[in-house]
Parts: sequence; structure tokens; C-alpha cells
Amino acid sequence: MGSFWSDAELVTTVYFCSRGFTDGAVSRILSIRGYYRTPFLQLASGSWDIDEVDMWLDSLSLDHETVNHLIACNRINAYIADEHGILAFVLQNLTSQSQRWGWVVST
Repeated sequence: MGSFWSDAELVTTVYFCSRGFTDGAVSRILSIRGYYRTPFLQLASGSWDIDEVDMWLDSLSLDHETVNHLIACNRINAYIADEHGILAFVLQNLTSQSQRWGWVVST
């Protein structure tokens, strides 16, 4: 892999960071997905503007289905969140986002 991040890495990193995953958890998710150059991923301080993140995701050249696949929070991601002690926070964050858009989150 070159020095530039792939679209899949960027989407995964920005989405999961914006939803409350820690730098260590995001790095683990990326490594499970086959990206091994992020062991020193470090989050910036401050908070994310979820609306801006969602608009950015919509503006990408990737098709909608690909983006949805990349940002899907599956059992492995939930397990990683639990390992990093952030599962309750992440579930609360995802639930509040889903209520905003009328989605259903099963836990």
C-alpha cells in the first residue's frame, strides 16, 4: 500500500470516529478489515459535526451501497467497542442518531 489512504479507510475512520469509537478501537476495526498501517491513529480533540460527516459521506465517489457496507456496525465492531469500554456510549450515540433519522437499532 502507498502512503495515501484508500477511500474505504477514510470512510471507515471518519465514520467510526465521529460515532464515538476511540482511536484504538478504530485502529482495531481497520486492521480486522485488512488495513495495517494505522497503529498510531490518534484522534483530534473536540467533537464531530455528525451532519457534516454524513454530507461528506454522501458526496464521495463511492456508491451508496459500498458506503453503507463500510459504515455498518456489526457484532465484531460492537465487540471491539466493548473491549475498549465504549460500547454503552457507542450504542447510545447510534441510537440517538437512528431516532433522528427514524431508523431502528437492534441491540
